[in-house]
Amino acid sequence: MTGYRAITRARKIVFWISATLFVLTWPLLIFYALGIVISPSAKHPVVETGVMRIETIPGGAELYLDGTDTGKTTPTAVERLSAGDYRIELRKSGYDDWRGQVKVDIQAVRRVSYAILVPRVPKVHLVPIGSHRSEQLSHNSQYLILEGRTLEELRVYDLKTERFLPNMTGLSPYLHDPVERVSQLPWGNVFLVQVLHAGRSLVLALHLGALGVDLEHAVGAGFFQDVEFAWSPTLSGAVYFKKGHMLRTMESWSSSSDRILVEMVRSVGVVNNNLFFIDSNGRFGQITAFGRRHFLFTVPQKILAEMTGATRIEYAGEKWGVALSPDGTLTLFNADGFAEYHGIRGIVADRARDRFVVWSDSRVGSLRFPTTGPALADRIDWAPPPPTNSRISDVVPAAGMSNCLFVSDGIVWIEPVLSGVVGQAERVLTLAPGERYLYSEATGFLLVIDRAITQMRVTRFITKPLLPTLE
Repeated sequence: MTGYRAITRARKIVFWISATLFVLTWPLLIFYALGIVISPSAKHPVVETGVMRIETIPGGAELYLDGTDTGKTTPTAVERLSAGDYRIELRKSGYDDWRGQVKVDIQAVRRVSYAILVPRVPKVHLVPIGSHRSEQLSHNSQYLILEGRTLEELRVYDLKTERFLPNMTGLSPYLHDPVERVSQLPWGNVFLVQVLHAGRSLVLALHLGALGVDLEHAVGAGFFQDVEFAWSPTLSGAVYFKKGHMLRTMESWSSSSDRILVEMVRSVGVVNNNLFFIDSNGRFGQITAFGRRHFLFTVPQKILAEMTGATRIEYAGEKWGVALSPDGTLTLFNADGFAEYHGIRGIVADRARDRFVVWSDSRVGSLRFPTTGPALADRIDWAPPPPTNSRISDVVPAAGMSNCLFVSDGIVWIEPVLSGVVGQAERVLTLAPGERYLYSEATGFLLVIDRAITQMRVTRFITKPLLPTLE
């Protein structure tokens, strides 16, 4: 019994020592998990910290923080950083150094996704493309469409397989027809070509696929004369288009008649494969991929009268919408109010980060998604202007919308557009007179085209296709 009592007493001592250590250490464990450092020697012993995560394209860049080599290479993370601004520099052999300033907040992770490293000597290969009148990328940026004088001269280059697509047999009756207009639907890999066939104007709906360019439908161009907007959903097969102030529909491409869907339309646009519109009564509505129409909310007439000519819906939620007018007025609106930004030339929704990438004639920036209620306005977070301080053009979001490519003074630049990250614009390449560039996010290719020359310069600027990284 004496031995049993000794064992019991020892167990009690171990238990109480363990319990005491647990009570003393669990706050420290919680502080550590929250990024809070205990510094007994400081006047304020509790220091809250944050984390910086950095990814580069390509990877393997050395990270310097405030001029000091961290010994880390990307992708990497630096933990337990005090709140504040940090100068970072990324170095990799064969690439220009990337420099920027990153703001770290307490108990938060600041992501630099992605920092693009520009090669000092990019690898370029030439692709013969023949004579053509204009060029454009497909909706998914996989295909380069080269418009010729006839349908036979219209060529499609697949950037993933790096070959021209053959014309399928369905196009045979129209190959020698003069091409009047080429436009894309904001949906799938379908584009419209208006041709003059046997004295009659026709619109051909062409589909781009792995086998080649094939004909889906041919309809009389009368439906599409003076059409401002056209859309074909994935499920219902119907065609919607805005003609004048009316939103109209054909039940299918082969339909012989159309009907009015909504009268007196003020604004229209496609968001996430759904069509949105505002009518003259301020009703904000949606047409789903199933072809059903329903109204989401009504913009009061007082607000509607003050909105400056918004004509194209760029994005929409169930309780708010965003429209951009030709004069550069960006309007955020809901049932309670609206906010306007002027001088905006383009906008793209970055859903992964709940924001828009926007640009003006001089800078690129980001704007957070609006909130519900009357207080939906927010400040545009502008990136620094390019070193040329000149007008920018041909803006294209890149690398999962973390950066923007643009042209200024004949130079193609790339600049990060990330919350809490201020990076300098980096020179990518210089365009010769008559050249223009296109960027394919689907492949990472940067294309330089001069119509006077029958070759295209191609360089793989982004080394891999990207999905947006959550901020």
